[in-house]
Amino acid sequence: MDISRAIDFLEKGEHVGLLLPEHPPLDVLAAAEVLSRALSKRNKTVGFLHAIEIPRYAGNARFPFLEKTQKLPKEFVISLDTARSPASELRYEKTDSRIDVIFSPRSSVIQQEHVSFREGKLQCDSILSLGISNIESVSGAIADDPDIFTRTPIVAITSSKNPKPFGEISIAEERPHSEIAYSIVGALEKLPPEEHEATLLLAGILAATRGLTARSLAPETVLVVSELMRAGADISEALALSRERKPLSLVQLIGRAHVRSKSDFDDRVFWSFLTSEDFEKTGRDESDAPEVLRALSREVPWERALVLLFQSAKDSRVRGYVAGDDAVLARISESRGSEWIDGGILLPHTFETFKEAEDVVGSLLGYAL
Repeated sequence: MDISRAIDFLEKGEHVGLLLPEHPPLDVLAAAEVLSRALSKRNKTVGFLHAIEIPRYAGNARFPFLEKTQKLPKEFVISLDTARSPASELRYEKTDSRIDVIFSPRSSVIQQEHVSFREGKLQCDSILSLGISNIESVSGAIADDPDIFTRTPIVAITSSKNPKPFGEISIAEERPHSEIAYSIVGALEKLPPEEHEATLLLAGILAATRGLTARSLAPETVLVVSELMRAGADISEALALSRERKPLSLVQLIGRAHVRSKSDFDDRVFWSFLTSEDFEKTGRDESDAPEVLRALSREVPWERALVLLFQSAKDSRVRGYVAGDDAVLARISESRGSEWIDGGILLPHTFETFKEAEDVVGSLLGYAL
């Protein structure tokens, strides 16, 4: 993982824009909090490019820097209508507490009503993107300055398995964002993190790796965990933070997925089913299916693969997510082409019935196992 170019890039500008998902997970928030603090210590102005939701964990504010961070300021533009008030010269005079912008008239007096004021572009020298696998997913959120991505260099950091690369520098690693942030901050400051920062980064890593049980867990990640604990991270607090609290309605939806379940292929595959009625009764929708998949992968016994088939309330079609070891998912993706998500893949096709979906997915698993 080469972070030196990313560090050089972030060191150059004075204004750094933070680009995060609208609802960032704990791992992304922890990385953003610690990186933002480190950049602020180096006299950088750090600000958001769009509004995000910062949840409270264990009833407390855990991200004090992010919570006080505002959107980046915009340029202030003074505009003269030269068609009605021609000017021969523009200059400015600066004192300790004042800047005067001076228009010299060409022939007639410049009228006050011909001068206007407006906001300009966001003041941003570089963008630090965290947890964004596809820039198109957030481009619509920055309606007040839609051209910012084309004129501003981007450092993009993502742990997605299948990102759509963007930015001048892209760090796409199947590692927690908190681990990558730890490496960058360590290189910037040449010191171990403070205890509260170490605790936050450890919580992010635990959340991203499902308590160090993820199949993609790398030995380097475990080494970082030990270094954070040596730096004073509070393991009890980090564990409490990493157990993200879920809304009751989502817990109920996950419970329904547990009830509608079975095992197959000599207990190597765990199947779970959600009907459109399950979504309706709990007040949730199919966008919650990935979270259900992640919860099931932590809580149920499965050896090689876990399948979640769910029925859309919009068109009653059945769709399927599959989680499993990397070899199984890679074979399925190669044979059918699939969208990778955090924790698994979304099959590209939809089905009329659960029976049809189960037959097709079962055939794929028979090939992949």
